[in-house]
Amino acid sequence: MATEDGSNYYTLSYSPSNTRFDGRLRKIHVNVARKGVHLSYRRNYLADDDPTLAKRAVNAPLEKRDAAMERGAPVVHELLFSVHAKTVGFPADVTPEQRKDLSQFKPFVKFSNWGSVKMQKYELDYALLRKQITYLITRDGLRHAALEFLYSAYDGDSALLCSGTWNGDLAISPKDSKQARTGMYRARQILEIPASTSWLRIGVRDAVDARIGSLEIPLPLRTE
Repeated sequence: MATEDGSNYYTLSYSPSNTRFDGRLRKIHVNVARKGVHLSYRRNYLADDDPTLAKRAVNAPLEKRDAAMERGAPVVHELLFSVHAKTVGFPADVTPEQRKDLSQFKPFVKFSNWGSVKMQKYELDYALLRKQITYLITRDGLRHAALEFLYSAYDGDSALLCSGTWNGDLAISPKDSKQARTGMYRARQILEIPASTSWLRIGVRDAVDARIGSLEIPLPLRTE
């Protein structure tokens, strides 16, 4: 069993004789004199220098967020939430401001036929247990939470049409501190995305500890 195998272990460390930190994959091999012994250990590492490691540590939360929002990626359950999505109105012509925003994404970078683009509005109602949320507590006892509501819209070929983030802040006073661990946190988000969207990826991220939850919705939605 894993608990038995891990109950006894040795910690070994060494400094590489090759001081060229070029980011390449290097192998690790450990030999023991005693025959018939099976070793479990890390078999390789990336030869990164200190600045690269520091940069990677800084970027890790953002890379984790981006991976969770990829089309077809596994659903992430670090932060559990439910969402009710519904269509609002009918597709409408794209506005100049929306055209400017869409032009940042690859399918629309050199796009010219904007008359063919329609935008559909959606209403998303979120709910998650407050006891999941991580709070920062100030000296005056005020609890602050910072949630990010993420979305990414993809077409039928899994090309990213648009994406964005909406921030939901929550502050709980000391006298209402029990509310931090009871009940539901609810939020409503209004999206306007291309009507040609086939997949809507939705995520909720706790910006305090970088936990995230995500799911994927096929579009168009069924009429209720």
